[in-house]
Amino acid sequence: FERAAIEDWMSQHGSNPLTGAPLAMDDVQDRQDIANYIQGFQMQMLSVSQVAPEAVDAPKEDPTTAVEETVPSVPAPPPTKPVQTGPSLLGDLPSLAKQDSKSEKKEKHKIRIESRSVVDCPEDMRCAIDGKVMVNPVQSPYGHFFERKTLEKWFANCGSVCPITQKSLRLEECQADPEMKKRIVKFLKGHQV
Repeated sequence: FERAAIEDWMSQHGSNPLTGAPLAMDDVQDRQDIANYIQGFQMQMLSVSQVAPEAVDAPKEDPTTAVEETVPSVPAPPPTKPVQTGPSLLGDLPSLAKQDSKSEKKEKHKIRIESRSVVDCPEDMRCAIDGKVMVNPVQSPYGHFFERKTLEKWFANCGSVCPITQKSLRLEECQADPEMKKRIVKFLKGHQV
């Protein structure tokens, strides 16, 4: 079983999920050989998804072959007259409609990078899984930095285990690091061509 899953099961049931026999976490043994095999497979799949995503992703539906449902046409109701109301009990409140905020806000320019893998940046700004520059960095409780999307793919492929320490890890336990993100943005702004 995957460690996090068996821990969750044991916290509620205290029995073997297959047989129903009593089971304690002390009786559960780590199988590093199986963990290494799974990790190797997951790393291969992660690499394939980075190099050739079309080989891993489900085929997208072709809109020209999609079957259209026939919806019976219902005539639209006639337009209604606006309801006349008296003075507001709330007085004059500001409108909630969006105003032209271009004059108020400083225009932000998005940093465009062709590929996260071609950026030459310091090692601490790279994802610990794929070694590419991070765009949305998160930090694990064990101190490692990961790109959020890459870590999400890792969890989807490998389960709730830290790719570096092999300890139990969930995405909710990882914290976004705005300071690291600011450093990366500052670095990328300074190195744009």
